[in-house]
Amino acid sequence: MSAVHRPLFYLLISLCCGIFAGHHLPVQPFLLAASAILLCALLCFLTVRGQRLLLLPLAVFALMGALASTTIPDPVQPPAGIQHLLQKKSVFLMGMITRPLERRLSSTTIILRLEAFKEGESWQTVSGNLLLTVRNCEKQWSVGQRLIGRVRIKPIRNFNNPGGFNYRQYLADQRIWVRGYVRQDAELVPMDKPERGLSYFLDIIRTRSRVFLEAWLPPDLAGLYQALLLGERYRLSADLREQLYNAGIGHLLAISGLHLGLVAGFAYLIFHFFLVRIVAVARRWGARPVAALAAFPIALTYGLLTGMGLPALRATLMLAFFTLALVVQREKDLLNSLLLAAFLILSFHPEALFAASFQLSFIGVVALVWVLPRLPVISILQPQDGQDQRLPRLGYRLYQFICASLILSFFTAPVVLYHFHRLTPVGMITNLFAVPLVGFLVLPAGLLALCFLPISALLAGFFLTLGTLGLKLVVLLAAKFGSLP
Repeated sequence: MSAVHRPLFYLLISLCCGIFAGHHLPVQPFLLAASAILLCALLCFLTVRGQRLLLLPLAVFALMGALASTTIPDPVQPPAGIQHLLQKKSVFLMGMITRPLERRLSSTTIILRLEAFKEGESWQTVSGNLLLTVRNCEKQWSVGQRLIGRVRIKPIRNFNNPGGFNYRQYLADQRIWVRGYVRQDAELVPMDKPERGLSYFLDIIRTRSRVFLEAWLPPDLAGLYQALLLGERYRLSADLREQLYNAGIGHLLAISGLHLGLVAGFAYLIFHFFLVRIVAVARRWGARPVAALAAFPIALTYGLLTGMGLPALRATLMLAFFTLALVVQREKDLLNSLLLAAFLILSFHPEALFAASFQLSFIGVVALVWVLPRLPVISILQPQDGQDQRLPRLGYRLYQFICASLILSFFTAPVVLYHFHRLTPVGMITNLFAVPLVGFLVLPAGLLALCFLPISALLAGFFLTLGTLGLKLVVLLAAKFGSLP
């Protein structure tokens, strides 16, 4: 592993340092751009002359990171149109629904991409998103629907607790600077039919899946399955959510590389099983590359269905690089794929550097890739000549799994403490039981249920019931360990 060349590691560190410095220091975008252009020209000149300066590329990427940090949204300074909108108490506006609705017991949350608002007799264009809360929502709104209506406007505020969650920055990163309220969705008027894009059809799948889960399971179990299969965590009760986090297994609710990797792995095994039996395909292209290509769209669809958060985006990019390397028959390196995924994410979304999901995702995977292969193997688990290898192989896999759980808990603990102000050492134990249950029973059975839902609701219910057995064990585990002081 040490022989693999990884120049992107140093460039990524420089990019991160530039983003961090540019975000916390007063910088002028024009000066940063001019400096980056001059350094790039100098680098090209020296490269043509055959000279190598190792620090010069690092300086270029640090400047690029600082320049990228200037695009991070400022919660205090919204766009001019939003500032004008915040001066009003009530306004007649027009927008489009861009994300699935979050239907809670007391209210429904809708994200609107603003298009215009009415001022006097004329319409004023505005850019940005609106966080709209509807007290009584009875209509079946869908993604892509444009609507119009009168909305009460309120600014977004923080609780201002020391070290507390920066809610304003969290929403500003999503280009949301303003909140709106209506008593009932009868005050909102739909305009034309929804735009039938990919988001629209994914929203239909989510809606049908959500109705199926809520009809088949009790509220808490349905909420857990919605979090695992659809990325919708808002249906969980506060007590169950607190038990899961106290038990150290709350991370299972966030769609991550574990979930997406399992989906890709199961799809790959199924395609590979059939392709090795097709002689023409196996001889000409090979079963493994074709199976990987066929499995990737399934994993991508699952990531899109769950909202494609940062951990899922990281896993999707890594899976794409691995699939490409397998197809072109090049050497596959997990750490290089991880570095390239991080580089692409930060290039387009520099604000991700400060997000807990990005930090936990990449620190965890780097720790696994870097530390796990270097751990010593117990002699009893090493293969012996003339001995049955099945038992040592099983013991070695169990040993690796326990070590991986300990490594993840140890290396992500500082990030967890910084962002969430809590640390649950009992999670090292609970994860040894909860992760296999979710990864090899709950999630596969739930995915099979959604796949068979268009064919037979009864068959889908059978798989869902099977997965619920594991889900009940996870809830029992959270109740027992989450109640410990």
